[in-house]
Amino acid sequence: MSKSSNLVVLTLIILLVQIHNLSAKVDLDSCKKMTQSIIDQHKRLAEKIDKKFNKSLSEIINHKERIDMDIQIIIKLSEKKLKYKSIQVSNVDNIIAIIHNVPFNKADQEYCNKESILKRMSKVKLDAFEKNRREIIDDIKHNLSLFKLDGDEGLAIIAVYSYGLSQVLDLARKGGLEKPLKIGPLNNKQYFKVVKLREGNYYWNRVKNYIPNTDWRIQTGKLQPGSYEYFNLADSKYNFHVEKGMLNFAGVLILDIEDNYLSSDFFDRTTISMKLMEEQYPYLLEKYSMIDGFNENDEFISFYMKEKKRLSLQSNGGR
Repeated sequence: MSKSSNLVVLTLIILLVQIHNLSAKVDLDSCKKMTQSIIDQHKRLAEKIDKKFNKSLSEIINHKERIDMDIQIIIKLSEKKLKYKSIQVSNVDNIIAIIHNVPFNKADQEYCNKESILKRMSKVKLDAFEKNRREIIDDIKHNLSLFKLDGDEGLAIIAVYSYGLSQVLDLARKGGLEKPLKIGPLNNKQYFKVVKLREGNYYWNRVKNYIPNTDWRIQTGKLQPGSYEYFNLADSKYNFHVEKGMLNFAGVLILDIEDNYLSSDFFDRTTISMKLMEEQYPYLLEKYSMIDGFNENDEFISFYMKEKKRLSLQSNGGR
């Protein structure tokens, strides 16, 4: 090949490199505009969710049937329990930082050509933020409702922990036709909540789990897709009593589900429950007398409440 031919080839290579670099620069600029557009939209929608949250709080605080207590305590505890601030950071600030860094981090620049994935990521995070907002508002309204009981209602401290997946767990009232409470899904998760129940005797009835299509029983045709199975708890006599006008400890139910087998137990873990009550529902301990609906012969709760009252009076100079 002649020197002139070599020069032409070299010139073409240089031009191609320059064109490639120019196109990369143009693509990078386009990427910055695209990611900034997603960020701006994410911020706008997140701000709407936050404004909706604050508006709901204002409506609750200014409601004409305000309870004679500091509602801010309930709001603060609900926000803390359901982690509003940390979820806001995770689903707003952190995701904005991740999308912003796409054009600037070489390892992330592949997403410059995956706008739909970034938009989907933004939507998933905003949906999670909105879900958290709804859960906190519902929790606040629920907690405020506990201050108004009908003549035959009491409060029950419901505590369940599920190792493995419990999709629907139902509580039954002896002599009742309808299930007064259904909770779930719980997947390696704790449920701790104070609920209104009519005075009477209650028992944990059963767990209902849907069978996934990957299960061998569906794969082999033994069961049809959409099938489910029940785990009976009623025979285990997991019972407690609810007395009207009182705060009733209802025991702690532990479930352990693996494959299609369930083991369970019902414990008298009053110390742990009292600690959770003081953290999440201190205002209920002030308003209602607490009794043991799980084991009426156990005097621990009565002793604990008397000591708490004595120490409170002592710290206040006996007033």
